[in-house]
This record gives sequence, structure tokens and C-alpha cells, in this order.
Amino acid sequence: MTHDGTNTGRPCKVDVEGVNGLILPDTGNVATGADGTPFREIPLTPTGAGRPFVIIAAFLVSSVYASLKAALDSAAGSNADFNVTGSGLPGDFDADAIVFDNPQYLTFEGFSGDNLKGVRISLMTTVIN
Repeated sequence: MTHDGTNTGRPCKVDVEGVNGLILPDTGNVATGADGTPFREIPLTPTGAGRPFVIIAAFLVSSVYASLKAALDSAAGSNADFNVTGSGLPGDFDADAIVFDNPQYLTFEGFSGDNLKGVRISLMTTVIN
């Protein structure tokens, strides 16, 4: 998330509740191929579906909030999933998600000028990539 909603904008301070459930270990079942080479097995079903998490932005400009709300309302109306990525401590994550806790999937604590404070986005994973 950025201050102006663009890829090149100044990053917002964001926390993610439940982030540890989004970070898959870089290990898995190891099998041995016919030639004796070990490899990591890849599951046939989506990994990590159904994990709730909340993205919390300390401040968000009202125009960015309005755009975010429109996109989330559209996704919720069609039950569509979308990609969410994050980087930082304790690790990077990449997940597909749906809005969660309908109709309260997007809330905020208050206003400060043209900014909304404590914006909370409640999501649930459909797959962790």
C-alpha cells in the first residue's frame, strides 16, 4: 500500500495480523526420483486455504480508501479472489485471498484531515503461493 495508491508511491506503515500463517516454510516432503535425485513434492491441492488475516494501515488518504473500498466491494459482490503480497519482517508472503468478515471487511478508527486512521482490511486466504 502506498500513500497515493500507485506502485511508485511512498509506502504506508502497514501491519498484518496473522502474518505468520501466510509464510510457508521453505521445506516440504522430500522424495527421491528414479535417478536418485531428491526433490520437494508439490501438493495437488491449494496450500494454506482458509487462513484469516487482517491488513492494518496506520493512515490512508481518503481517495485511496475510496478506490480500495470500490475494489473490495466488487470482489465481495462476485466472491472473487485477488492476489495480496507483502514483504518485510518476519518474512515475505504471497497469497490469493477473498474478503472476510462481511460486511465489516473494511473498517477504520477515525479521521485526521484527509486521512483515515487505523484502516483494517479483513481477508481470508484461498491459496498461499
